[in-house]
Amino acid sequence: MHKTETVEVLNRFQPLQEQEPDESATDRYGRFIIATEGAAESVVPIKKRRRKTRHSEDSRVTEARDMLNRAYGTYRKDTKEENGQVYCLAKKKLKETYIAVEEEDLNSKIREVEKSHVNCKHGQSWKLINDITNRKTTRKGQLEGSTQEERIENWYNHFKTLLGDPPSITEEDEEITTVFEDLGIRDGPFDQEEYEKARKSLVEGKACGEDGIPPEVLKRCKGLDTIILDFCNRALIEGEKPEQWSLLNIIPIPKSGDLRLGSNYRGISLSSLVAKQDLQ
Repeated sequence: MHKTETVEVLNRFQPLQEQEPDESATDRYGRFIIATEGAAESVVPIKKRRRKTRHSEDSRVTEARDMLNRAYGTYRKDTKEENGQVYCLAKKKLKETYIAVEEEDLNSKIREVEKSHVNCKHGQSWKLINDITNRKTTRKGQLEGSTQEERIENWYNHFKTLLGDPPSITEEDEEITTVFEDLGIRDGPFDQEEYEKARKSLVEGKACGEDGIPPEVLKRCKGLDTIILDFCNRALIEGEKPEQWSLLNIIPIPKSGDLRLGSNYRGISLSSLVAKQDLQ
């Protein structure tokens, strides 16, 4: 599937690149985002949301319950000792079956937690742990404000205060004293070896930035390496950085107290994973 998606992205991106050789890095990266989204829509199947199955709906539990109902009906018609014993055994069988189904489900979830932990999918791990322990979900609230625009303004003011003011630079052309003459750091273009080393640090299942390009595309669609390396080298050598790399999605995380107040939220910034590759 990843090979098919790679071909789809290349088919959507490269023909337009040949037609517009002088476009800016922002426009070029915007086309890459559109090509990636279009390829995902045509190739990646939509995962249907599975309905949570109750233990009582398991076929073994259903069969044991039907057996109990039949035994109870027989006992009500004829209350002799033999029918009573069959009825008691049917009740015991239902209880044992239900416990066995519960244990199987619990062991399955524990294995999923261990697998998610190994793959660094900590969000999924905690979701499973909360399900196992019947822990309630995090409290949800709505920021104060009579309209949506007012609430957006309150979010903006809150996080703007948290991030602080831009640094004050008095002398932009101030000369920086050299401390070490030779640090042994390469300052030429990024090569394939460096990119592959950076790619290994990517963790699948993590959230992407504003550009919507997930880590799975960067890690598995290796046919796109040339395009991504071109973006990184243009930013390094020519200073042509796509504006999309400077956009961050701030996700508010509730702390404690009144959730109508922005001061009771902290933020997590999600940036472009392609830009992170460039920084590594």
